[in-house]
Amino acid sequence: MRVFFFLLCPAIAATLSAQVSMDQLVQQALANNRDLQALRQRLPEARGARLQASLRPNPTLDMSLSNGAVVRNNGYWDGGVGMSQVIELGRKRERRVEVAEADIKSAELEVRERERLLRAAVQNAYVDALAAARNLQTAQELLKLAEQAAAVVAARVEQGEAPALDRSLLSVELGRVRADLILFGNQRARALTALRTLTGIPAGTPLDLTASLDAPPASIVLPGESLQGALANRPDLQLLRQMETGSEANIRLERSLAIPNVTASGRFTYTYDFIQRLQLTPSFSLPVTDRCPIVTVGVSVDLPWRNKNQGNIEAAVARRQNMRLRREYQESVVTQEVQAALERWEASQSAVQLFEKQVLDQARDNLRVVRAVYDQGELRLLDVINEQRKLNDAQRTYTDLLKERLLALVDLERATGTEVMKGKP
Repeated sequence: MRVFFFLLCPAIAATLSAQVSMDQLVQQALANNRDLQALRQRLPEARGARLQASLRPNPTLDMSLSNGAVVRNNGYWDGGVGMSQVIELGRKRERRVEVAEADIKSAELEVRERERLLRAAVQNAYVDALAAARNLQTAQELLKLAEQAAAVVAARVEQGEAPALDRSLLSVELGRVRADLILFGNQRARALTALRTLTGIPAGTPLDLTASLDAPPASIVLPGESLQGALANRPDLQLLRQMETGSEANIRLERSLAIPNVTASGRFTYTYDFIQRLQLTPSFSLPVTDRCPIVTVGVSVDLPWRNKNQGNIEAAVARRQNMRLRREYQESVVTQEVQAALERWEASQSAVQLFEKQVLDQARDNLRVVRAVYDQGELRLLDVINEQRKLNDAQRTYTDLLKERLLALVDLERATGTEVMKGKP
């Protein structure tokens, strides 16, 4: 509950230290990443286009009035009112709906694909932060030991039991370790900044990762038939297949647009024309007029002699070929990515196990032996410093191997499109 309270109340949480796991940060990113939120607006946009595609053309109302008095043709006027309706032929409305529904499915798959990539980006940044934190912790422990050794050497120099050169050598070593502390602290800060950017956490908010790079996931489930699963379930492949299907629907739409529509119309016209006045008596005359009501019904059809929409049909066929080739290429890419991710995981796992058994423990033992011999006055301080540097290098290499092993699992999840790490760090 504390985590969700922190995420929902940044102003209050600014004074707290949020302890979050990899899964929590992934869920935070999926909920709050602005780029992903923007892409999700494609869904209501596509649904709106689907609604518009299902609507029929509106009728047209036409009204007119003519008056001859404007040009001194007094006594003549006419008026009319008409209505026309476009009747779509060739199942155009159904074809528009097919294209719009294909676009909705494509929008859904675009969101899923962006979520897959965002999940991998958050996990990569999380692992980078863990690696920098481990290097920082190792450097802090080394600095503590170096400061203790410097105090002992300084006392021995004062008593004349050690040369002044030993104090200078340790001073250089202390400076190098402090520089490493600054470097690793900056690397950790950059990784945390990347996490805040991806997850939508406000800048400057404390962020404490609960995991350690040394602690692997609770369990690792390598998916059986990884390649077949990736080819069937990867959102990017599904999106390309859907776009290929959508291009087929677009071809059918363009072909239906080559069939001309029919416009049915009806019109009522009333004409009044004053001809002359008929004089019946010296004091009485009757106007002679022509009154003519007319009802007109008609049908109009475009004649597709030159423009048969052949250009758009040709372009739609080319787009279908484009989608097919892109889908085939992406299938080959996915095959290579899955194979490379499996090989990367196996290699990193073997390297970590080998390094733990044959390098790291031996390097620690070597340093203890060299320090003990130095305390007895049989070795120079430079020998101790060199051995300390070897252990430091071994620790850095071990950190890189642990990072590579965890990144290999992240890469395997991204490549197969399935969850590999159970109980993520």
